[in-house]
Amino acid sequence: MYNKLYDEIKFITEDNVQVDIKLPGRVNLIKGNSATGKTFFVDLIQKILDVRSDYILNKYNLRDNIKIFKDTRDNLSLNKITNTLIIIDEADNIVTSKIVKHINTDVYNGNQYLIMTRAITGLRASQGCIGEFIRDKNKLYTKYRRQK
Repeated sequence: MYNKLYDEIKFITEDNVQVDIKLPGRVNLIKGNSATGKTFFVDLIQKILDVRSDYILNKYNLRDNIKIFKDTRDNLSLNKITNTLIIIDEADNIVTSKIVKHINTDVYNGNQYLIMTRAITGLRASQGCIGEFIRDKNKLYTKYRRQK
């Protein structure tokens, strides 16, 4: 059964960028054109995770249960992943119809998704969980739109 892993990812980078990303649901979609912060955010998280230090993970209030898929070279196999925040960048290029079906029905593995896309591709976001990144000076945060 799905248990929310993260309500938000919030930290300040070494470059003094304040990051405050809300994760209100099981499947969270971040839409946006180029240069809106999607890959910038994924790269920040990847940099933190690459260190793989408990000190660093605690400093940024993260746990070692995040898996990132960034491009077509990644083996995007979700079948055996459980209790993980799965971040997918450039979803329009790497998510197949089979993966869409898996994400839409993955309610028993305890996974939470944060998916970066330019267009929604059949993914069923949780209610109120389609949004965009807002970059305002040294801040990066999410703004979700209400769904009808």
